[in-house]
Amino acid sequence: RYPARRDFGGVQGPVAPFQYVESHDHSDFICSFGLIGGGENILLGDRSRFYKTQPYAIALYTCQGIPMLWQGQEFGENYVLPGSGTTRIQIRRDVHWEYFYDDIGQALIRIYRRLGRLRRACRALRSRESFYFNTNSNLGGRAIAYRRRASATTTEPEQVALIFLNFSDSQRTLSVPFPVPGMYREMLDDDVRRQEIRVTNAGEVHDVTIPSNYGQIYITPVLAPI
Repeated sequence: RYPARRDFGGVQGPVAPFQYVESHDHSDFICSFGLIGGGENILLGDRSRFYKTQPYAIALYTCQGIPMLWQGQEFGENYVLPGSGTTRIQIRRDVHWEYFYDDIGQALIRIYRRLGRLRRACRALRSRESFYFNTNSNLGGRAIAYRRRASATTTEPEQVALIFLNFSDSQRTLSVPFPVPGMYREMLDDDVRRQEIRVTNAGEVHDVTIPSNYGQIYITPVLAPI
């Protein structure tokens, strides 16, 4: 379990995991899913496979801790960074700002913006409490589920978020117990379609079907549109 606080020279301070999938030390994440030839015999990540990065982006914003974005990650920056040699240090890697405006960039930007707004609006996604549904996930099928929760306060009710991720190329269905009664609404794509699950009793099991290379985020109580 990650500690909530640490001692810094006699001063107690809050701490949290620092989460990221890209940094300046490695190739851009999209390169993990295929490469194409760039100019001057320099390889680039294949941006046509941008959809493979989607569940990782959802995980980044919904896992416990503090998410970090590296420059251009949100629109599919695709530089390869060799592990050593002159190519690693002597080639300029300016951000491809034009990627922001193409179809791939816009598809990714939408997801990152939705996730950022959702994290800001949902206390459960910023909380220090999480639970992984080990027996309900399907590791062989590359589909997992976990829960985030924020306790009730004097002004706000308990809030629960259930996150479902599918890292495979096929649709997956998971059966998961929903922990508290109420109406759960899928919020990642709530701007384009409405999906809700009504839970009458705590621990009630419901099936959730997850699209390939994607995810879903069910939250109760229902949030205002974001």
